[in-house]
Amino acid sequence: MDIKRVIAVGVAFLVTTAMMPVQASASEIDSTQDRTPIAARSCPEVGQTSVKATIVSRNYHIGVGTIFRAGPGGIITATVSKTYRVTASSNVSGSITAGEIAKATVSAGVSSAVSAEASTSYTYKRQISSGRYGNLQYGNYGTKVNITKTMIVSPCNVKTVASGTATVPSHNTWGYKYWES
Repeated sequence: MDIKRVIAVGVAFLVTTAMMPVQASASEIDSTQDRTPIAARSCPEVGQTSVKATIVSRNYHIGVGTIFRAGPGGIITATVSKTYRVTASSNVSGSITAGEIAKATVSAGVSSAVSAEASTSYTYKRQISSGRYGNLQYGNYGTKVNITKTMIVSPCNVKTVASGTATVPSHNTWGYKYWES
């Protein structure tokens, strides 16, 4: 066979194959009997809400009272004799209660309190780096969390109704935070 004949037979085969009708698969066949609309699903959970917390930072300082400042350089000393109370606070875009925040933080693994109180008479003394200012503030070392409140809406979709951050105090961890500026 010469090369021209091989090419001509190949081209004829390709043209014939390209023009042949193709059998549709069962999933592609359009049935006129099956055109009824699908009914909307009912969802018994519509209206239910849930609150979830994820830990951003443990040992998050929730400052209360005066910020003491001294310097530049030298020694900073602060003595406090006072009763302090901190409560759970949030920066949430929506409606969420302190109780919901506390419940969600417990499920995230934080031993939380909606509020905590401490009476103290405490002196703190520290050397300040040369040329810097020393800052002190008493407070509670709690937990900072991200909070998300969701609701089930029709037809069984989840909608975020509130989200933001919250600080939750610990029951018994109080102390000074020191920083330099």
